[in-house]
Amino acid sequence: MEFSLTADVLSWNRRIFVVLGLWPLSINDRNFVFFFGYLAIHCFMEYCELFQYIDNFEYVIVNLTENVFLTLVLIKLGAYRLNAKRLNRLLMDIKEDYEEENYKTLEEKLAFFEYNAISKKFMKMALPSMFMTALLYYVRPLTGQLVTGNIGKKNYTCTN
Repeated sequence: MEFSLTADVLSWNRRIFVVLGLWPLSINDRNFVFFFGYLAIHCFMEYCELFQYIDNFEYVIVNLTENVFLTLVLIKLGAYRLNAKRLNRLLMDIKEDYEEENYKTLEEKLAFFEYNAISKKFMKMALPSMFMTALLYYVRPLTGQLVTGNIGKKNYTCTN
């Protein structure tokens, strides 16, 4: 295995974090404000809905299940943005580890390749599962309409 192939994990992470505006080497405030603002508004509305239906125990459980996850993501995005300079330095140190001259013995190189292979497997499993989770999250409201067959039919709510 070549050292040039091991940097794939960094490029995969870069692609994700550039979209969010959080890649430490090129912070994009416009993208970050958009995604962070969208998520903050969404979380705020979820918490408002939680307090509106606080007397419905089942709804509270469903709301908290969703909202705790969204709040954790919001906190992590904020933490990444606040620590962008530190992450930049860390990323530079990591990039230095991808140089072949840093490894003197074959044992060190094999250990590096092994850990890199593990991180690649994780990324190959995590990214599709995150995509499917997000897709199912947004498709879920449509499933009720599909089951009842109400898609395409006019829905009148007022009676005369």
